[in-house]
Amino acid sequence: YFDLMIIHSPQPWAEWRSEKKYYDENRAVWRALEDAQAAGKLRSIGVSNFLRPDLENIFKEAKVRPAVNQVLAHIGNTPFELAEFCSKENILVQAYSPLAHGEVLKNPDIAAMAAKYKATPAQLCIRYVLQLGMVALPKTTRPERMKENAAVDFTISDADICKRCVRCVPLIMASSRISRCSAVNKNAGRCFCRGGSCARPLLLRQGKRIPIQNK
Repeated sequence: YFDLMIIHSPQPWAEWRSEKKYYDENRAVWRALEDAQAAGKLRSIGVSNFLRPDLENIFKEAKVRPAVNQVLAHIGNTPFELAEFCSKENILVQAYSPLAHGEVLKNPDIAAMAAKYKATPAQLCIRYVLQLGMVALPKTTRPERMKENAAVDFTISDADICKRCVRCVPLIMASSRISRCSAVNKNAGRCFCRGGSCARPLLLRQGKRIPIQNK
């Protein structure tokens, strides 16, 4: 059997985040995945790049809930609301491109914070994702990098993660100066803990934005 098969995107890449949502098609594909799992061909089934409406559409007819939702998530682009929704629905969030396609490795602010923990910038970014309850999916073909990426047995302090609490818009994101703009702008100044509010991230006041390509 295959360990995991996913719907890679709720829409064709040529129509990414367009008005057409392909709800009927996604439900049909999900039924096919459920059938394959029931036949023993697949161990787990999931989705990728699904937003809350896309997931709720699947839930309407699903016999099996998605095991995972693979999404773009890194220090400069953290989908807090989506991650919380997935958690409530017992869907594991897997963060692809946790190093922002390598852009974070060029950032001096992240390098300085990584040095504080005697870690590499890559290790800091991976640890950040893990502390938010996601699974990091860094890519490398080099065995030494694989070993390094797994050596993240340290804890980023709450003060470094966020001004108020670990569920708020993080300071580390603000200092990274990396953003996919839409997700960060939407969440500017909002707090995702149970009560309280965060200051508007420094990223949106003074940081330059570096466009990040999709998966």
